[in-house]
Amino acid sequence: EGSTLARIVGSSHFEFLSGVFVAMYMLLIGVEVEIMARQGTTEYPSWLKVVDYIFTAWYAIELAFRLCAIGRFVLQSHQRGWILFDTVLVLSSFVDLLLAMYDTAASLSSARIIRVLRIT
Repeated sequence: EGSTLARIVGSSHFEFLSGVFVAMYMLLIGVEVEIMARQGTTEYPSWLKVVDYIFTAWYAIELAFRLCAIGRFVLQSHQRGWILFDTVLVLSSFVDLLLAMYDTAASLSSARIIRVLRIT
């Protein structure tokens, strides 16, 4: 049986949607790299930052759904490794967003690492 949320999160449609977001995020990273290469800068347009925020929000919501669906058995779940990995990435993304708000140099280097990890 399971809860409605567990059925949604476990559905092939949800997995497909998650895969679509990963593919779109890969395209976003390609666009970011292309723009930075053409401009010869490490800055990218504000609209790309907004899109990055949207992806961060999606990954956070997806993780929250998965955690709620599994419930208190998250540490016994066969997905615990992926959930831990996703948790680290989402928390790192939030830290990166906070650093970016204060325009620190550490933000840029950590952002690149986080983006690559999200794709894997």
